[in-house]
Amino acid sequence: MADRTEEKIKVINEIYQSYLEKDIRSIARSREAGHLFENFIFNILVEKLEYSSSAINFWRTKDGAEVDFVIKSGVKTTPVEVKYKRLAKPEITRSLHSFISAYRPEEAFVVNLDYTDEMMIGKTKVRFVPYFELIAADFSL
Repeated sequence: MADRTEEKIKVINEIYQSYLEKDIRSIARSREAGHLFENFIFNILVEKLEYSSSAINFWRTKDGAEVDFVIKSGVKTTPVEVKYKRLAKPEITRSLHSFISAYRPEEAFVVNLDYTDEMMIGKTKVRFVPYFELIAADFSL
């Protein structure tokens, strides 16, 4: 027979979990979700690069073209675009195309919800990476 305290804790935990799940779903549908996802990815990048000499910046032109993050490691420059959406096929923004044309990096990343693929734009390998792969301990930039 269960102790009354255990039953109360179980009920409170279920209520709390239900509240959190509802709150997370409402955030996912909000206009702020893309910004929150971008911030989440930024924090992952900061953690991944913590013990390196790499720097994280962003890139923006006078015309408003923008790449979310640009990782500079010595002479190597790697653009990272963040897309809070489920991709069904490779999608490259005009801004990322502009960056690739201007700087010709070896590699570029498009971090998204669940799509994995690779493609070449000129000599640049563009990797589509789900965020959960970016989190993996063995993933390197």
